[in-house]
Amino acid sequence: MGIFDLLRTRPLSAEEHFSRGLASARRGDLSRAISEWRAAARMDASNAKAHYNLGLAYYRKDHEHLLDETIRELRLACTLDPEDEHARQNLAVALAEKGQPNGSAQLEDEPFAETS
Repeated sequence: MGIFDLLRTRPLSAEEHFSRGLASARRGDLSRAISEWRAAARMDASNAKAHYNLGLAYYRKDHEHLLDETIRELRLACTLDPEDEHARQNLAVALAEKGQPNGSAQLEDEPFAETS
């Protein structure tokens, strides 16, 4: 087994999954981004940015059917990083949408967090 075989088979780190999620989101592949950020969050449950990005990705993918997932992930992000104003504001928007169908335009344009 050569070095390239070892590199291909080694598990990715939480940071690598996070970065791959960003790259996937930038390409518009939200399903892949969600998968990568889920992996990052599983490997590092304290990664507030992974939870934040998951919340935004769920919303953008299908906010009518994934609103509960959006809220769950944004709540986790707020719990892990109470100083994150974007997470708090977007959680409030998602919660408002749960009762007001047209109250969520802000989440459509919110940028994904760049660092894990």
